Amino acid sequence: MADLMGLEIDAKYNAAQEYVHAVFKGLARPEDIVSAYHSLQELADQHHCNKLLVDGTGLELDYDSAALMAVMHSLKRLFSKFRIARVVKLSQYKQDLIEGIATSAGHHLKNFAHEKEAIDWLLERE
Repeated sequence: MADLMGLEIDAKYNAAQEYVHAVFKGLARPEDIVSAYHSLQELADQHHCNKLLVDGTGLELDYDSAALMAVMHSLKRLFSKFRIARVVKLSQYKQDLIEGIATSAGHHLKNFAHEKEAIDWLLERE
């Protein structure tokens, strides 16, 4: 799909289960993450889809918590449109922070260690 500075993104629409599946790899700056999610929104909108499965296990965030807050703020409108399951390295403290900020803002975003759990949650009825 896209290859930003240090971030590689591979995204596809899963027609059978009606969600966008994206794999993020590499070193990402704040602007890379914002651009990546906007690309996912475009793909999802093409398919009238509101579910995103994001595999960030190969991703490293190259910014501090203050920049993370700015990223979350700039993505809040986008996040409000989607149910987002994120497969991440749960040992990275920023992942908990991302989920906490999103949840407290009322977004349907949840972190998982395994893709199967993420898909099950993504596809369950709200």
